[in-house]
Amino acid sequence: VMILAMNDRKQSQQYETSIKAYKALLAQLSVPRFLVAGDTSQVIGKTLNYGQDTLQVQNQFLLNEVSQNTKARALVNVLIDTLQINTPDVDTLDATYLVARSDGYLDGEKRRIPIIKRGLTAPEGTFLKVKSDTTIFLQDFQPGTPVLLRVDIGRQNTLQNSIDYLKDYQYECNEQMASKLIAHLIDQQLKGDENVSAKSDRAVRRLVKILTNNQNAEGGWGWWNRSGTSTWISKHVREALAMAEQAGYPPNSTLKSIRDKDLRVFDLETDTIPAYLLGHLEYLHLLDEKVDFPRYLEVIKNTNLLSFSQQLQWWRLSQDLGLTIDLTALEKYLQKDAFGNTFFTEETSNLYRWLPDQSTLQNTLTVIELLHQDSSRADLVSSSIDYLLKQRLYWNTYDRARFLKIVGPIVAQEMNASETPQVLIKGGEVKDYPFKEGLSQEDSLRIEKRGPAPVYLSLTQDYYQEDPQPKTDLFTVSTTFKDSLKHLSAGDPTELLITLDVHQEADYVWVKVPIPAACSYNGKPSAGYPINHVEYYKDHAIYYFNRLAIGQYKMSIPLQPRYAGNYQLNPAQAALMYFPVLSGNNAAKRVKVN
Repeated sequence: VMILAMNDRKQSQQYETSIKAYKALLAQLSVPRFLVAGDTSQVIGKTLNYGQDTLQVQNQFLLNEVSQNTKARALVNVLIDTLQINTPDVDTLDATYLVARSDGYLDGEKRRIPIIKRGLTAPEGTFLKVKSDTTIFLQDFQPGTPVLLRVDIGRQNTLQNSIDYLKDYQYECNEQMASKLIAHLIDQQLKGDENVSAKSDRAVRRLVKILTNNQNAEGGWGWWNRSGTSTWISKHVREALAMAEQAGYPPNSTLKSIRDKDLRVFDLETDTIPAYLLGHLEYLHLLDEKVDFPRYLEVIKNTNLLSFSQQLQWWRLSQDLGLTIDLTALEKYLQKDAFGNTFFTEETSNLYRWLPDQSTLQNTLTVIELLHQDSSRADLVSSSIDYLLKQRLYWNTYDRARFLKIVGPIVAQEMNASETPQVLIKGGEVKDYPFKEGLSQEDSLRIEKRGPAPVYLSLTQDYYQEDPQPKTDLFTVSTTFKDSLKHLSAGDPTELLITLDVHQEADYVWVKVPIPAACSYNGKPSAGYPINHVEYYKDHAIYYFNRLAIGQYKMSIPLQPRYAGNYQLNPAQAALMYFPVLSGNNAAKRVKVN
């Protein structure tokens, strides 16, 4: 409260004080921040009387608005109640704790508790290009979980699916933020300037600001924050920022020029220029640096045996420089899948196939980038796009962003040229696209298609393995509590210890470690070598590693057990971030808290 006073002589005085206001009778509810289906937990209700008189009150717990128990008694100062919750397999659970008096006074608290599923999620799916009437049977999908049917006409809706996926993606390393930025910008291009939402505009400005600020002292970008430069991530971020600038979103500050010291140590007349510098050259060209690019390309070509991915980089940079290139050598890398769709890869296995920017998918995208303006290769480009779309269930964020950037303009042209086909499902005509419907494994699906434009059909299913078996091919991950405790005690701090055994060298690894619902974090340790970044969520922590050599690594999470009960500790997982099918996990556990 502030009081201001002034007299007729224009003298003034100011006085401030505070007044404490509180309810004489109130009810408080304490619940876990989340629960896992199958957990048994004791939630705590507390009734407080700040008055001098003894009160006759009635307390009540409710779950999803259904009364669980009611108690009438005398309240002097405080009453403590507990309720055991047997967690159902639903999305959320509403818990309420009330105190009431006979005169109509009522107070209480309501908490909505998110429910996490038990076990691990495992995606299954297929993607088809429907050329004629088709019947599809669904018996091969996992029983008990709905199969989502999605029908798109042309490729524009499949493009929108990737845009929406990236815009809603939860995590934000520098690559992921650049991918999100590209998704927003492509979305704005497809919808037109007049339809750009304020939300999308704010998202673009936020991403541009963060990415600009995350440029490191070398003038590049690493995986997280201002970490050491990664050439492919730097190129990806700079391309995204260049797209933003072209769309009217300039960087928030002047971007540093990258140091080209890696090039200056070589003598073009006498030295062998290593092929790995092709990525660096591409990045310098993107920045309009003054470098003798044609001379470097000539020396690299004459002194190296290039891998397919490096050859593609060489062709792409040469094309960007306006140099004449001969792409006939592409034929030996062309392959076809069972549906006749084309893709490009090396037949021999090598390290580069498992780098995020040099995978079979990325190589095929680069081929599309090289060929899409050659009308004589239109069928090959179209067939390669169909191959990529068929693989989209397995795309990572970088794959999706590169697909949007390269294929987006091609699809935009198709949108103006395609005739809308007529699609009938189970006899009924589909009017709105994308069309979505949940199906069961007992269904058979009859698709009738009329008209020349392509129809794309995807069937996906995210099913949960409630009791997954340990997977230890690439990683072995295990969790235990400090001092090998078998039971925890509410109020006594502990630590969850994680051991990760790496059986093969791996790049860009994440480790997801769930915590029991009974616990909250008792501190959030920051990343330290070899951990590059760590993030804490209410139900799990995630550790990120740029590179892991063969060996054993240990981490720990300080925890504070708070709620008695019996809890599920979901499996911990380790996986390659850009190839998540290469993963490892332990088994689920039960944790008792006294």
